[in-house]
Formats: sequence, C-alpha cells, structure tokens
Amino acid sequence: MKKILIFVLIVLLAVLSVISCVAFAEEQASPTANAPTVVEENAEVKEFVKELCELNAQGNKADKVDYLVTKFREALDSSALDSEVTTAPFIDGDGNYCNIVARLKKDNSLKQIIVGAHYDAIGGEGAGDNAVGVAALYYTMKLLASANDIPYNVTFVAFDGEENGLLGSRHFVDRLSAEQAVNTLVMFNIDSIALGEDVYLMCENKHTRLADAILKNSKDIVEKPYAKGIYGSYMEDIYGYGYYEFVQGSDHTPFRLAGIPIAFFFSGDYSNEIWNFNAGNVINTASDTYENLVNSGVAWAVRIQNVGEAIANTVLSNGFAEIAENARSQLVNLGFWYNKWWASLVILAVLVVLAIFTWLYSRKLQKRAILGRAEINSQKVFDKPDASEIFTFDDIFTFKE
Repeated sequence: MKKILIFVLIVLLAVLSVISCVAFAEEQASPTANAPTVVEENAEVKEFVKELCELNAQGNKADKVDYLVTKFREALDSSALDSEVTTAPFIDGDGNYCNIVARLKKDNSLKQIIVGAHYDAIGGEGAGDNAVGVAALYYTMKLLASANDIPYNVTFVAFDGEENGLLGSRHFVDRLSAEQAVNTLVMFNIDSIALGEDVYLMCENKHTRLADAILKNSKDIVEKPYAKGIYGSYMEDIYGYGYYEFVQGSDHTPFRLAGIPIAFFFSGDYSNEIWNFNAGNVINTASDTYENLVNSGVAWAVRIQNVGEAIANTVLSNGFAEIAENARSQLVNLGFWYNKWWASLVILAVLVVLAIFTWLYSRKLQKRAILGRAEINSQKVFDKPDASEIFTFDDIFTFKE
C-alpha cells in the first residue's frame, strides 16, 4: 500500500511540475533596456496632450471626439496611402460610447495590425491616464503615414469605455469577423506611459521574438520582468488572462483572449519582488492633471516619441513581417493551460492526498494503541485431560445383560 501511495504522489508531483512549466513563464527574462538617449521634446505632442486634457476637464465627449477625428485626419491626409477616419458609436448598459477608428490601407492586403489607446478618463484631466497614450497613438499614426510603404493595413483605434471595464476594446473585438480576427497579426496597446520610473513592454508572460524585435527598435523601453507567481485567479475573466496582474487590465486584453498577439506599453514601478507593481497614486484621481504632469519631472513628451518610434520602426523593419505572421506560435494556450479551474483541481488533488495520508496515519496509530493496551494472557485454553476423560469403551459399547 505504501509503495502504491508513494508512486501516486510522484506522478501527481510530476504532472503539477509540467503544468507549472508550461502554464507559467518558460523563461525568467531579466529586464533589458537600451542606454538612455537625449531626445529633443516634440512641441506638437505636448500641445496635443494639453488640449486633450482641457477637453477632458470640460467633460463634453462630443467635442473630444470631434477634436480627435480632426487630428487623426490631419495626420493621415499627407499620406500617399489610402486612408479613412470613422467613428463607431455603441451602447453598453446605460452608457453611450464611441470608438474612433483610423486606417492606413495597403493595396490588396487583408492582413492588419492594430495600434490602440483609450481616450476616456475618470478623475482629474486624465493627463497620464491616458492623454499621453493617445498622443503616442497620434504620433505613431504620423510616422507610419509618412512612410512610403507599409507591410500590412494599419488600424488605429482610440478606445472609449476602458475605465468602465474595457468596453470599447471588447466591443471592437466582438465585432471582428472570423476572417478579420485571423488576419489581425498584432495589437499594440499604449496606456499610462508617463506615470512611473520606467516604460515597460509586455508581449506575453515570457520573452518572445516579437518583444525582441520591438526592443531592438526602441529607446529607453524596458521589458517587463516575468514571474511564475500566483496562478488561476478568478479575477482573470474581468482583468486579464493567465495569472492575474494589475497591468493586464487594459485594452490589449480582449485581443489576447481572442488569440491575437499583443504588445503592451505601460509605465510604473516594480519593487525587488517583481509581483509588486505600482502604477502610482495619480491614476483616476483629481491629481491627474496637465499641470501636475508638467511638474512631475518625468520626460513624458520624450516617452511619447520613444513609444511611437518603437512601434513605427518595428512595423517598418525588414524582419517584422516574418515575426508577425508567426507570433501566434509563441502564445500560451489560454483555453487549456490557463483555465481558471486548474487552481481548484490542484487544491482538490492536494486535499485528497492529505486525506489519504491522514487516514493511513490514523489507522497506524489505532494499531499501535491496540498493541499497547493488550495484556499477556497466561491462562491455558485447554488443560491436559485425564485418559478417563477422553473416552471409554463403555461410551461406545453397551452390553445387555
């Protein structure tokens, strides 16, 4: 029995080890960053952030949508490629929302990449979260519009409703046809890149070729540290995929859950324990204003340029097409390995093993107790009988007189 139990335990531990290796990060990549480079701040992106913050403060969504549509059209009008800017209003619950979609079109191409940032804000003027992200989206748009050619169609989306539960990005993904989803190679997402000591890049919960390509074409961007961490959070359906992390609660998440590779740019601080991510105490508060952003001491305008150039340079690089078309091969199978019920199954298996051990140990204790209480019995079961007590012929034969 003991040998069987030990064998079962070995098999169980082996299975759990395989699950851990596959489901979590396959490699512990340490953060990598390029040497800091002095870059002259772009006055246009600074003005863009200032104007968007003013519109956020006024609280009139229609004016903000009109402003972004106008700026996006200005960015694309100089392009030699076909382009368009449209609005996509939708209703979710009791709220009215509106995504803003701009496109650069490559002739005879069905494949696309998507660059997105959310423009809605709650609290303050939404300077760090996420006027700087929309400015980086706008700057990326201008860079790609000025290119002579692009490898694929490029769709730029300013998402609404991110602060209310990723509503704009969920709405966008839900309305992709099966063909459009398959032909969407990469989704780049930009969110809150000014708040924190570093700008981070995350493509998957492990290092990938896509991340490597972006880092090679970027300045002052650090790859997010990867960890195995706690697995199977029940919050993943709301905030993200796989193990739960705060940074997964942004507009790239619906795309990744749909099987589309993502590249997420964000900022913040990681302590020595890389699970302890801090996005700062400004997000979604009255302190998130343009004035406080200017006085923060962070070179946020340079960060806008660095992120925009990282995306544009990567997309226009020679090896991007091959990397993008094979990016799905490096994604973890979320449907199986990252299923939230694995946590429950692992806990159940541990409880079963503990129950078996407890039962076997209790039986062993019972046997010891019985043996300890047993008294030596010196009484004979049988006494040696006399010959006369065994039998006599008189018992067998009787004679009649």
